[in-house]
Formats: sequence, C-alpha cells, structure tokens
Amino acid sequence: MHMPGKYRNPFKKMLILSAGVCGSSCDTFSRSAQMFSKAHPEKARTRFLTFGGTGEKKDISGTG
Repeated sequence: MHMPGKYRNPFKKMLILSAGVCGSSCDTFSRSAQMFSKAHPEKARTRFLTFGGTGEKKDISGTG
C-alpha cells in the first residue's frame, strides 16, 4: 500500500458531532483537532456539537 509523504486535509471547516460515549478516543481526536485549529486558524476551523445526557445537573469538579 502506498502512503503519501505528506497528508493534506482538504477540509477548511470541521464540525464534530458526538454523543460523547466514546471516551478517551473522542478526547484524543477532538483535542488534537481543536489545538491544531487554534494554532493555525487560517488552515482549519473546528467546531463541536454534542448531545445526549440524562438532563440531571452533576458536580464534575471533583470536589463534591
């Protein structure tokens, strides 16, 4: 299989849609995309749309 020497992303705008159930793999992908987007706004813009949940408010600060 031939692998190109330099991969080029053809997309300038990305919208990541997630139910948030994929855990660390979602975090790794989305955080990398977000960091690249912030470092190179002229090359890519990344936005996120998440849905789901129980509707209950929960303390996720780790203190309570």
